[in-house]
Amino acid sequence: MADEYTDEAPKDHEDDNDNGPRFDAAEEDGDDAPVNSKFAKKVVNELYERYNTLRERKSAYIDLVIFLVYVSFNLSILYLQRDATAAYSVVSTITRSGLIPEDQEVSDIQYILDWMQGTLENIWTDPVCGDDKCEEPFEFAFYGRFGCKADCGTYLDLQDVTSVQIDLYFDFHHASGSTPATTLMQDAKWNLCPTEDSSFFDVYNIGRNTSDIKHGSACYYEEYQGFDMLEGHTKIVIDDVPDGEWQIVAKNDLFRKVKGAVRTWAQVDALSTHLKIYHLSEAVAAYELGREWYILNATLQEMKKDDLTVIQESLWEIKADADAAILLTNLTGGYNSTEEVNIATN
Repeated sequence: MADEYTDEAPKDHEDDNDNGPRFDAAEEDGDDAPVNSKFAKKVVNELYERYNTLRERKSAYIDLVIFLVYVSFNLSILYLQRDATAAYSVVSTITRSGLIPEDQEVSDIQYILDWMQGTLENIWTDPVCGDDKCEEPFEFAFYGRFGCKADCGTYLDLQDVTSVQIDLYFDFHHASGSTPATTLMQDAKWNLCPTEDSSFFDVYNIGRNTSDIKHGSACYYEEYQGFDMLEGHTKIVIDDVPDGEWQIVAKNDLFRKVKGAVRTWAQVDALSTHLKIYHLSEAVAAYELGREWYILNATLQEMKKDDLTVIQESLWEIKADADAAILLTNLTGGYNSTEEVNIATN
């Protein structure tokens, strides 16, 4: 159903009487309708801007309250932790240490450089081995050629070392007409070094020590070791290797003639025991197999004999036992009869 149309538009009155001004939404001729529409739009925009301003102000006040609470909390903590004696000790220590320059005015840059050099040399000094102070991590327990034994003792005392066995397999023989084997032997060197990070992510080839060994990535021997034979197998046992991951590093081995392995001595000893048991069990098994074969073969030979042969062999055994008994009696003087014992055999 269509709405009824009326010529009268809604009107806003200042009061119920006709004494005040009255604003009509539209006049009969319709010329003032756009003006009222613009006025309503302006009012709506003004209300929207005031609403946004109020909301932003509210958010700013909340942030301000949170900031004040945070600052008050930190100031309260500092107030509760303050100690005049400790503060004086800190300030006096800094003053006496020379961190604060005596002159309040700086004449040139060289003065600043001299002050920095003197401060660094007097305060940050290298630890001295033998002063009865183990200054970790710069000083650590002694092992091999590393550490400070006088201040930190030895790794053997701390039980943080492992006995390892190094197995080196090498064969420098090479094709004739190429590099001589003696030259390859003299050039090749090896050392025991901590395992380093050589993964794809080590972009700058830093070689970080993945085992966290105290002395870093330096190898166990100060100088790389050589070879004195063209071919062979060398076993070396080291008792004071710190716990971690180690590897054999070969240098100048162009044709890869050197192979090696690092094994803990406990594993080597256990493996050696297992190998001994294995070889002993093999020997026992071989003996039992031989004994069983002998018994089976003897049984087979007995089964091939006829009854007469078996009786004859039994009689021969009885005669041999009787002769042995007679001889033993004559030797002991217990047999005086001259009667001969004849055993007939067929």
